[in-house]
Amino acid sequence: MVTTLDLAFFRSLDICLDNDIERIHALRLIRRMMVVCPAKFPASLLNVMISIANDGAHERDKMLRTCLATICELGMYQINWLKR
Repeated sequence: MVTTLDLAFFRSLDICLDNDIERIHALRLIRRMMVVCPAKFPASLLNVMISIANDGAHERDKMLRTCLATICELGMYQINWLKR
């Protein structure tokens, strides 16, 4: 189920305009959520990071490596999610 908070993260991370600070803060909060309770981490946020990782090189997104690192870090906490 997608919540309002998830939609705020989608909007912050997906739009690559002049909102670098907002994107950094959104990703920092995502990483904090992942560390605090990885069992309740929403899969929808993982999908957003995967889409940035897939299209980031083509769009020259500055968050590409950070999203890849966050996906790898999530793999350390929740290995069964990355099997999908």
